[in-house]
Amino acid sequence: MPIEKISTEVLVIGGGGAGMLAALEARKHGAEVLLLTKTVLGGGSCTALSFGAFRASRNAAEREDHFNQSLAAGRDLNDRELLRILVEQAPDRVRDIEALGVPLVREGPFLQVLGRAPFFGLVLTKALTAAVRAAGVGVLSKTLALDLLREGDRCAGLLAYDLENQRLIIVAARAVILASGGSGALYSWHDNSPRNTGDGYALAARAGVRLRDMEFVQFYPLCLVEGGRYRMIIHETLGDIAPIRNARGEDLLVKYDIRERPVALKARDALSQAIFREMTLGSGGGSGVYLDLTGLDDHIWDEFSTLRAYKDVLLTTYPGRERPLEVGPVCHYFMGGAVVGPTGRTSLPGLWAAGEVAGGLHGANRLGGNALSECAVFGPIAGADAATQLSRSPGPNVGRQAAEDWLVRLERWRAEPGPSGAPVQELTRQLARTMYDQAGIIRRRSGLLAAGEEVERLAARLESGGQGSDPADILRSVELFNLIAAARLVIAGALARPASLGAHCRED
Repeated sequence: MPIEKISTEVLVIGGGGAGMLAALEARKHGAEVLLLTKTVLGGGSCTALSFGAFRASRNAAEREDHFNQSLAAGRDLNDRELLRILVEQAPDRVRDIEALGVPLVREGPFLQVLGRAPFFGLVLTKALTAAVRAAGVGVLSKTLALDLLREGDRCAGLLAYDLENQRLIIVAARAVILASGGSGALYSWHDNSPRNTGDGYALAARAGVRLRDMEFVQFYPLCLVEGGRYRMIIHETLGDIAPIRNARGEDLLVKYDIRERPVALKARDALSQAIFREMTLGSGGGSGVYLDLTGLDDHIWDEFSTLRAYKDVLLTTYPGRERPLEVGPVCHYFMGGAVVGPTGRTSLPGLWAAGEVAGGLHGANRLGGNALSECAVFGPIAGADAATQLSRSPGPNVGRQAAEDWLVRLERWRAEPGPSGAPVQELTRQLARTMYDQAGIIRRRSGLLAAGEEVERLAARLESGGQGSDPADILRSVELFNLIAAARLVIAGALARPASLGAHCRED
């Protein structure tokens, strides 16, 4: 397999909102910038699939309310310095995004992207993609990040795999920004891109970067699951104005004494746990949970633009006028990640992190609207600091040993599966089912230990090789390799925290 070596000043890993904004800011500061993404630029990211809602205050009183609400949602585990930066800078940073041609409208505490339900974020990523290309940022698309490269005590680049040309690439860099998103695909029910496979957590862990709070995984409670499949997120406002009932007709907000409002913004953890109990543990008969839209007057849907956008989807595409719609909680966001300071620097010199891959800002549970605001604020902060704090150029031999090690692993995976071998897709599905059932919304020590044993069994099966030589098989094998690393981090964090807090619920 050929090995190519290239170099850049600033390397950005990740093609979502945080990555593109970091790349734009680094370029604005005069740095040569290369952005690497395993899909196409702007595609396959949670930014593209998002609500498109930025939480951004209009005055001092709203900023203080934003700060306090975020602390309450995060159960006071938030990094207060990071949170204060978010609250103070979000309004100006979001207006910078609007200046790129993103249409925004004010809806209460949010600046909302105007688009089509349910993926308003596509409007945002389209504008950011155009801006990145216009700024002269180099782009490596359909390229997998395999391992961060170290030279002594600092980060010196990345080893990557070009899927289309089936070659290894050593990217020597004077600064690296990790902005690769979270790991929603670790769970069988999620609303993330299937490519959101914990790559950044795995890269950071293998490089010895400090991580925190990996036990805190947020599930969004109100997702349409008609026909036993995840269909779409339901707008959070509907959780307050339409009844949420179990199969017996009991109102779940009353039954579980969930009082925070808006419930799907401030009490995502409590509502997800309540619905999961009804669906899985049988306290409501062991059957479905339903959102009843049949009694809503038409004028309610016209309250603001995003709700109007959902009206046709939920009442026409799906039979929301005729009967209650089945809902369920799906993995939505990871609060944990790399430990970062106010400029995005990690514990490894030469490496920055921004967006969902970074931990600390959200504490034990994220307040709705803070994810895109985090990208808007901390992507540019990391980009600016990386561009002005460049390390010396890496030496000529950086990455050589890592490339040799990965050549061995990739050749083992590229062998054809044996007669008793399970395809990598099935191994991934087994991991996702295990994590949702045993290390997801409600956890017990026995279940976490069982999940850990299953993760190691799947890891041994993957390492035994024989996953296939097609580029898609290589992609899935690398993703499973990283998902296994993320699973270990989540399970270890959950076992280490015996008390329930926020999105981490230990039933025992």
